[in-house]
Amino acid sequence: MGIIDGALKIIMGLVKVFAGLFTGDFSKMWEGLKQIFFGAIQLIWNYINLMFVGRILGVFRGFGGLLRGIVTG
Repeated sequence: MGIIDGALKIIMGLVKVFAGLFTGDFSKMWEGLKQIFFGAIQLIWNYINLMFVGRILGVFRGFGGLLRGIVTG
């Protein structure tokens, strides 16, 4: 969910940048640039967390398979 939210913030930031560029509203353009930056940070952070949790779950699955093999053996 956080990855999608970060990607949407990047897209909305791009829209603000181009809208500010075409209208000459540089404060809107600056807000768009900040939104792109923070959206990218959010996307990267949530992706790293997702990979980390996936690896932890993989370790638990490995132990679960090992325990199942011991119990059935």
